[in-house]
Amino acid sequence: MDLMNWAVIYSDVLEESKEVLIENVTDFVSILSEEADDLDLLCSMASEPVVVYENVEKDGTFEKLYEKLNKEHPEVMYVVQVMGNKAKQDEIFSRMMASKYGLILQVFSVDEALNGFKFDNPEAAFEQFCSHIENRLTKMVEEENNGLDLTVYFDIDPIDRQLASKSKNEEKTLKLLEYKLEKLGLKDILTTEAYESSLLVTGYPTEWNSYKVGGIFSDFPVEDVLIVGKGISLVTFETKFIAAQAAANIINLKSEDKNKYVLLPLIEDVRCASKKLTLIPNVC
Repeated sequence: MDLMNWAVIYSDVLEESKEVLIENVTDFVSILSEEADDLDLLCSMASEPVVVYENVEKDGTFEKLYEKLNKEHPEVMYVVQVMGNKAKQDEIFSRMMASKYGLILQVFSVDEALNGFKFDNPEAAFEQFCSHIENRLTKMVEEENNGLDLTVYFDIDPIDRQLASKSKNEEKTLKLLEYKLEKLGLKDILTTEAYESSLLVTGYPTEWNSYKVGGIFSDFPVEDVLIVGKGISLVTFETKFIAAQAAANIINLKSEDKNKYVLLPLIEDVRCASKKLTLIPNVC
């Protein structure tokens, strides 16, 4: 099963206490994963946070950090937020930010974190935390995927889950595709010619098969279409020049047919060429 990526956002922590804070939060998440396994709940976490942000804004809100997290680390799904003054209003606002960017959030005070998350009834507390994560994940899946079965959804790549979310723009989608490309390791699988002539595509209905995906590029000679993730396909053309033309075609048609396809050619040369090209009709 894939592990969920997570991040830490905190404020109002003395310099000499910051290291302890991060260690305690990491230990907390580790225990959370262990308890989730025991309870057979779906919230297994990565061993380390992807990123740690400190909030230095005087207004006490975390809005800019959530925006930064969404832009720089779209692979993150779970956030532990530690606040010096755990005011209800600030917590509600943070939850609004997390919801806006499709994140699962849990909020604690600085004292709770520095004291090592000591709870009167640890077993009940961690069961509640795990249940909250699973419930939020279930709700997100139902909202974005029309009731798709949770166990099926969680077993796929976390990047695929993020790509399935509607709360993202094209820039974020491209960054997610870049993460996906790294994880696929296609350079070790494809021939040089196939790698240069291929692109990743997403934005089509997740239930489509390879034949329907190939139909997106019906004006171009497609060599192969391989589904590489939920709603993500690898499309290979005869040459890298045709790959660039096909990508340019989709880009040019966006304003006309309002398609939601997002493409990532695998090599930089094709990416640059696709941006410069105008559609060449009937190339095949």
